[in-house]
Amino acid sequence: LRNILLITGCLGSAGALASNSPSSMLTKGVFEASNMEINGRVVQKYAPFEQTREGLNSRKRIDRVTATKSAQGFWEGTEVTPSILGFTHSAGQKGDSDDELLRKALKIFEETEIGCHYLIHTSGQIYQLVPEESRAFWAGVSHWPAAGKTNPSGKNDVNSHSLSIMVVSGAYDLDPHTIQYLPFPDAQIASTMALSEDIARRYPILPENIVRYSDVKQFGGKLIPGPAFPMEQIKALFERS
Repeated sequence: LRNILLITGCLGSAGALASNSPSSMLTKGVFEASNMEINGRVVQKYAPFEQTREGLNSRKRIDRVTATKSAQGFWEGTEVTPSILGFTHSAGQKGDSDDELLRKALKIFEETEIGCHYLIHTSGQIYQLVPEESRAFWAGVSHWPAAGKTNPSGKNDVNSHSLSIMVVSGAYDLDPHTIQYLPFPDAQIASTMALSEDIARRYPILPENIVRYSDVKQFGGKLIPGPAFPMEQIKALFERS
């Protein structure tokens, strides 16, 4: 796995977080520029305050929400054996701005530790929320039979056997059974394809193990991410000669 190098990039000249930066949307960590570049953009890596530079340590991340969530989360350093790549989308309310959608996704991540390894904004900017070698709590109680072809123990524990990507989306519920889907911006799709291609070069994941959140949760009727998401094109990146 590549090593991520944290460098200065999210602080203003006076040492305060810029009010319009994604880091200003956080309460328990910051985004730092990494040495990973995808689709011409530097990936921003999330760092809890305990792990950041001296001077930020006065603001400590609150301990894990519950022991149960912690046991299934990523802060314990639980290692992942990826045989699955999973995709989901964030959700909002009708009329939410792009920044508000990002703010809501980050709030859920910090308050509940539910989140993916990567988050892709509508602008195409990529944020790494969880290290690839750690377990992200994104799929909850889930099931994917095809995972048994490459890792038998992965059938009922998708989190321990997957990398995961969330796309920020303006989709919202019309009712408990129906989602109003919205288009994915071209820049967001381009970054999603580029990140998927990078993962395909580094992990022997099979096309049949490229999944939606709704696949592993086995929802009836709902498709997450929605029908405009390029699942078949992404699967093609993982075809092996």
